[in-house]
Amino acid sequence: MTEEKTPHYIIELKTDLLKHIDKKIEDEVNKLATTTANQYGAMYTKLNETTERLDGMDGRFEGMDSRFDRLESTMSEMKESMGKIEAHIGRYEVRATNIEQILLQDHKIRIVDLEKKVFA
Repeated sequence: MTEEKTPHYIIELKTDLLKHIDKKIEDEVNKLATTTANQYGAMYTKLNETTERLDGMDGRFEGMDSRFDRLESTMSEMKESMGKIEAHIGRYEVRATNIEQILLQDHKIRIVDLEKKVFA
């Protein structure tokens, strides 16, 4: 039995092809790694920007909460004051009605005499 030997040019071709394929794979892996690193860096930057914006919004919301709390307190105080004012008005209305009745009863004779003089 004779052993067949692969021609030298085929071995060299095969070696060159494998080197070429290895180089292509290495280049593609490097490109992919670079692209992934760039995208990760951009994503991390966007995440930080978003976090900063959200932190700023949190601060503004806390400020709004504080203002709403003050407004609610002011409204409560105003409601209490309005109740007191309405109570005073009610008392003055009662007094005015009473005074009118007292004047009419106590001074009825004088009013009748004045009406006679004015309208005579």
